[in-house]
Amino acid sequence: MGKVMIVDDELLVRIGLRSTIAWQEYGFTIVADAANGQQALKKFAATDPDILITDIRMPGMDGIELIKILKKQKPKLKTVILTNYDDFAYTKEALKLGADEYLLKSTLDNQTLLPILKRLWSEVQQESAEDQELQKLQKQASLGIFLLKKHFVESLISNELDEQRYQGFLRDLGLDWHENNWQLILLRGEKQDNDSSVSAIRPLNLIEEITDKVGALVAEGSAPGEWILIYSFSQSESSYYQRQIIPFNIRQIQACLQQYLQIKTTAVFGSVISCYKQLSAEYEKVREYMVYRFFCPEKKMIFPEDIPCATQDHYLPESNDQNLSALIRMGDREQVRKVLDCLFNKVIKNTSPFLLRQFCQELYGEMARQCREAGIRLSEILKEKEQYPSHLENYQSISEIKDWFEEKFNQLIAMIKSIGLKDYSAPIREALICIKKNYNKELNLSSVAHQVGLSKNHFCTLFKEETGNNFVDFLHKTRIEQAREMLLNSEMLISEISEIVGYIDSKYFTKVFHKYMNCSPTAYRKLYQKGGDQNEPV
Repeated sequence: MGKVMIVDDELLVRIGLRSTIAWQEYGFTIVADAANGQQALKKFAATDPDILITDIRMPGMDGIELIKILKKQKPKLKTVILTNYDDFAYTKEALKLGADEYLLKSTLDNQTLLPILKRLWSEVQQESAEDQELQKLQKQASLGIFLLKKHFVESLISNELDEQRYQGFLRDLGLDWHENNWQLILLRGEKQDNDSSVSAIRPLNLIEEITDKVGALVAEGSAPGEWILIYSFSQSESSYYQRQIIPFNIRQIQACLQQYLQIKTTAVFGSVISCYKQLSAEYEKVREYMVYRFFCPEKKMIFPEDIPCATQDHYLPESNDQNLSALIRMGDREQVRKVLDCLFNKVIKNTSPFLLRQFCQELYGEMARQCREAGIRLSEILKEKEQYPSHLENYQSISEIKDWFEEKFNQLIAMIKSIGLKDYSAPIREALICIKKNYNKELNLSSVAHQVGLSKNHFCTLFKEETGNNFVDFLHKTRIEQAREMLLNSEMLISEISEIVGYIDSKYFTKVFHKYMNCSPTAYRKLYQKGGDQNEPV
């Protein structure tokens, strides 16, 4: 609906204009009226009209001055001036200032004013649509620049640029980076307690805004919460940028990410290089250096000079403790903790990323091996995102990594202990776990044999040898054991218990129960209620 403001020093004219047109019916509303220019200025900001109808001659501030001021505030404001026959000179001046139409007061009525208002409102709507389209195109252009910068960074760090494509990027982005020096910084955010994703501010946008003045290229890294910053500067300014501009810029980024998004970050600085073709190797080196944040978690910025000289990792003593496997099987949590302390103290003592990776890989392997031998799925110990060593990059210190391994090994020990299957071979352990977890489902010898990776005949023989029961007997006994618990500890009907433990036919359930317990389920329940020994067959 078009918003109209009326300005005239004559009250009868203002009243007449309000009553001349059925404003609402034609899609308009009068948002304000004023007796002079000063009043109009006060009401304008609050009402934001689309069309101004103003007298050209008013005491104090006339219509010409009012139009001049309001056009500066709102250039696309549509204006209609009301004039008398002897105001032609004023009218010409008003039209020069951008007034859209004029009307003689003597001819002012519904027939003369309404067509003008309709035309001006149509222009307002068209201009609004054009502005929205322009904003859309500007947004697309901005997105295009963003994607172009992202592609440029990706090409630089992957060594996919020849000289022609490099010059093309510089031209498209308007960058004068000829014969410059370069420095790459990798920024990694800490694991967050509060979810910063709910903020309207994206970390990448914030970083781009802060680096815009120094002209850095910014892109998201390969891991979540990781950002790549590439600075380029003339050789004559190299020392100034390296020692002052870039560190100050990084501190600004870290402070803003902390303040506005609660993201703590570590920045690893690469060396200053003289050619863009060296950025790929520099990126790989800086990624390797990022692991040193585990050894100095108090540092927010790690420079090349902070990286210790390469150690002779291959001369270091054996990393893993041969007793760890036995300690896990024995369920000795305290000794497992001591072994982990010893391993990670060795890492800290040698300040060795190589050892840290080696130990973590071996501990992951030990966990997988113990799960496999116990017939436990690794997913029962590790969440999906935890099943690869790269998950450990989310932690901020070696102590946190050690605590995580200790927690997982304790879970594993508890699970091995709970299933009580240490004396069985791996396939039979897995089969017994399968039966215990799925006894109430449709299980058969062939499907379980296939699951544990044995032929039907081999599995049948091995199962009998290790458990003393054939498969069907063991399944029945497992189901009957569960049924006994329900008979003793619930008021459920026999038919309900039958179905819950895996027997659709309650008569068949009664027959099987009688075979193993020498009485019917009903008799068993009554016997227990009289104080009999429920563990002995009747």
